[in-house]
Amino acid sequence: LSLLVATMQTAISDIAREQAETIVPKGELSLVLDSHLPSQVAVLMLQLLTTRTVEDCLHKMRTDKSIVLTTSKRLAGMLEELVEAVTQGPTDAVHRMLSANLVAVMMHGREAFEEFTKNKVTSSRDFG
Repeated sequence: LSLLVATMQTAISDIAREQAETIVPKGELSLVLDSHLPSQVAVLMLQLLTTRTVEDCLHKMRTDKSIVLTTSKRLAGMLEELVEAVTQGPTDAVHRMLSANLVAVMMHGREAFEEFTKNKVTSSRDFG
């Protein structure tokens, strides 16, 4: 049983690494939604996409005055895309549950970004 668990952990890790190299650089949520990823990997990819979007915003804040608004719109668009996947996507229970979980994760990411802007966070060093 221990060998099976270790093998499964390695497989999930390999899938996550491969998908992170493919999905995150492109920054496209549709790649997460259109794929048949294990649920844990899909959630991780969404978290990576959200984190990357917010990090990009933090890095550009000093030079691009409209980046906060642009990032807020991007996160809202991602949330709308996820909600649409729940309401208009495949009707199988597993896919709908995954989509609903992705919506919850995305809402948390968007709320965190709103807190950053409310608290005037301008750098990743503000978390130290």
